[in-house]
Amino acid sequence: KYLAKKRQGLLNSQGEFELITAPILEEKGLGKDENLRLTAYKALKSANSDKIQSLEIDLSKASLDQLATVLEGLHYATYTFDQYKSKKKKLSVESVKVIVNPDNLLKANEINDHKVKEKSSIDFTRDLVNTPGGDLTPQDYTQIIQDRFAQRANVNINVKTQQTLKEEEYNGLLTVGRGSQNPPV
Repeated sequence: KYLAKKRQGLLNSQGEFELITAPILEEKGLGKDENLRLTAYKALKSANSDKIQSLEIDLSKASLDQLATVLEGLHYATYTFDQYKSKKKKLSVESVKVIVNPDNLLKANEINDHKVKEKSSIDFTRDLVNTPGGDLTPQDYTQIIQDRFAQRANVNINVKTQQTLKEEEYNGLLTVGRGSQNPPV
């Protein structure tokens, strides 16, 4: 029924993508949620590689938990870190249509809104992690965090000076920081 094994069962006989649970993933011992998340991730990555412009996934029989898991996989697949690339990679998939049970439409939209916010936070963190230390000094990092959370209620940011780090015996941080021209904050 399914063509390309290298795509792990994501293409049907008409060459269209379908979201299925790929048996090859089960062999790796992944749990059902991780299996579903990874399958959705690979479906979107494969669609992009094959220059497919739209993807439709029927989750009308899926639970809300399964929907959330698939959305996570789809969102994770859209992350790119191309800050240092002269040619930015554009995703070929322009739209992803997820079909849900009409009875769950409001809840599905709430789940998607939450996953979009979650993705934004994850992408922000991944960008920070992927930025080389020479381009993200402790002072720059502190400023980025303060700017990002300045308007958030219930978020307190406490920046420690180098002197405070010494007084509070953050010796590991101070030792690593000695190798840098930028002092820790």
